[in-house]
Amino acid sequence: LLRQADAEMKNELLQLLTGSWDHLVRPISPNPPLRSLSGSPEELWSLLLASGYVTCDKSGYDLVNPTGNIAHLRLPNLEVTSLYKDLVRHWFTQEPRKEQTIGIIKALRAGEVQEFTEQLQEFVETSMSYFDVTETDPERVYQAFLLGLCVQLEADYRLRSNRETGQGRADVLLIPKQPGK
Repeated sequence: LLRQADAEMKNELLQLLTGSWDHLVRPISPNPPLRSLSGSPEELWSLLLASGYVTCDKSGYDLVNPTGNIAHLRLPNLEVTSLYKDLVRHWFTQEPRKEQTIGIIKALRAGEVQEFTEQLQEFVETSMSYFDVTETDPERVYQAFLLGLCVQLEADYRLRSNRETGQGRADVLLIPKQPGK
């Protein structure tokens, strides 16, 4: 179900995974319908909470949410975080796109800006649709894609998203673990 989740849910998971958000406030269902899961974000977060793949720091009641229940969710431990990282890597290493993502990462590592730009543009144009982008926050889909792509670099870089830097805010930061990279 996570592989088929919408772009917003994948972005929320990536924000938790990269440490950009300490927690995520989401509506939850106290009894997710296991026999007829539709894959809605509320059902998926509820299922992840019920199965221990996210932890609830606090919960409350929200009149806007149809079930009324909201939860402050976070990743519970390093083992689960590692599992999610493997899932994200899998998203970007499935055929037929595996070679494309390897090429994009290779160009990024080598600092080949023009090659990186061309390959990224080709991937986005052939993989994403206008309908993947929401009217209210169109950049979110592309940022989630880049975060997912950059998870493959975590052996050598710390990955951060939406962090204040200098006089502004960086969408995605790759911070080398070894000086000089």
